[in-house]
Amino acid sequence: GAYVLYVYWSEQLVPKCPYKITASNKGASGKVKVTGQGLKGGYVGQELHLDVDTTEAGFGEIKVSCHGELREARCDVFDQRNGIYKVHMYPREACRHRLEITYDHEHVPGSPFKIPVGEPPDPRKVRVYGPGVQDGLIQTFESKFLVETSGAGAGQLAVRIRGPRSAFKVNIQREEENDRTVLCSYSPEEPGKYVINVKWSGRHVRGSPFNVQLFESQAELDNYLGNKKGFFVEKTKANMQWRAEI
Repeated sequence: GAYVLYVYWSEQLVPKCPYKITASNKGASGKVKVTGQGLKGGYVGQELHLDVDTTEAGFGEIKVSCHGELREARCDVFDQRNGIYKVHMYPREACRHRLEITYDHEHVPGSPFKIPVGEPPDPRKVRVYGPGVQDGLIQTFESKFLVETSGAGAGQLAVRIRGPRSAFKVNIQREEENDRTVLCSYSPEEPGKYVINVKWSGRHVRGSPFNVQLFESQAELDNYLGNKKGFFVEKTKANMQWRAEI
């Protein structure tokens, strides 16, 4: 039921008193809220974070467990002493995980959650090719290049370009949502050195950063290429046969 709590110090009522207290037999699991990026999933070895808000659910006991197909993911629960619990999960296999969160032995809204977990990101398997990462003439330069992430695991692609005029707008697009091939392009406006950084989950892919030199004359380009040694060029069939339809 409802209670009113009075606290006195030397017969004086302490500030903020009296307190109104509601006592119930069990917590209201239906009022528990679960949020956080961890619900979207991640990859093996990544620490996934969740917040469990019980401030409107009353008194109760929270329990968290997460299971893959063969192995259980470790779950650490941290009580913030304000009705909110921080949950850290550590998946150990690549598969869809079943996350169960109960409050006083009852599932909270959304539980059991389905958490996708993929292979860890491997930037070594990301391939970058196309005329946009090769030296050329500013007048006829084709700035497009492809980034293929198939087989590189779960991750986020980041492309940054530096050049004579500092920042350059980078256009990134893909035909379908689940397509692992990304088309990138930029718009250089003057000759000079352009540095293209391509990262997969915060780490440089093979060949990155790409140093692209643009010249005004064919003679300057030929002279530069003749003196250039030890630069990275990926000799692949896809590189030799640039996609004409793009």
